[in-house]
Amino acid sequence: MKFKEKLQSIGACSDAIEWVGNISLEEAYATCERGDWMLWLAAKSGCNLRVLTAAKAACAALALPYMKDSRSIAAVEAARKFGRHEISEKELAAAYAAAYAAAYAAADAADAADAA
Repeated sequence: MKFKEKLQSIGACSDAIEWVGNISLEEAYATCERGDWMLWLAAKSGCNLRVLTAAKAACAALALPYMKDSRSIAAVEAARKFGRHEISEKELAAAYAAAYAAAYAAADAADAADAA
């Protein structure tokens, strides 16, 4: 099965399928500029949760200079710690919930500012 067909069979987005064209998984991995696509593929392929979370944390860490809410920053650190087996999945989930609340609050604030 070609890589493109594999992506179609696991429900990849149409943009990813179009981008892949006829290249192989190896070529896609070497040239893809969409880390979110690679993380999605790793998750769909059954990648170990701690390894996947560590990879996600490395990507999220690139945005740390732009993060203003301590809950979001703490979630990135929690993901790093989870990847290193320093915290439990329950602790990671708590950090995720706090970061989600921060994002929701920021979106509400932005909506209120737009309405004003």
